[in-house]
Amino acid sequence: MNFAHFVPGLLVGGLLSVSFASQCAASIGLSEWTVTTAGKHEVSKCDAYSEEHGVCLHRAFNDAKQDEKNPVFVSHIQWWRYYKGHVVGKAKKGFFVFDERSTKVQFFTDQKKLDERIKELNLKDPLSKRMTPQDGFNQVFGAMMKKLYEQELKEIEQGTGIAKDLNPAQREAMKKSIEQYLKTLED
Repeated sequence: MNFAHFVPGLLVGGLLSVSFASQCAASIGLSEWTVTTAGKHEVSKCDAYSEEHGVCLHRAFNDAKQDEKNPVFVSHIQWWRYYKGHVVGKAKKGFFVFDERSTKVQFFTDQKKLDERIKELNLKDPLSKRMTPQDGFNQVFGAMMKKLYEQELKEIEQGTGIAKDLNPAQREAMKKSIEQYLKTLED
């Protein structure tokens, strides 16, 4: 498969910003991604913080308080999920609860203590599934790749674009491969 035709889409996609129904948003660079929380903070793997903090929860880059000494609240996040007014998860330092209004973070040594704190805060049902850094990447790049692959399917069905030089068996194999990939984006 010739991927040269993806390059312009990826470059344009680098400027892409995708909004989600949960009032969170995601944006990308070619090697980084950012998911904006409902409280307008960011979970990201970005060049500005990646080396020291890995995937981290930090103030938004456009936040006036960004000039504070340490805009990063939680470093090296392994997973997170959203609750009303809070981001809860696990990081290298331990389990955490981040209050989006006060920007205070509490760390816990184990899942049981985290669950107790969630109950104390009366956070009820989570607003999202448990997310990993791969989910952050998928939210951003998945949306862009879905559009590109849907266009590829059209070209395969019409026998145009990259599909024009393929025989029917090659087109069918490519079509099945793309359909399988698109199905993973729906899950």
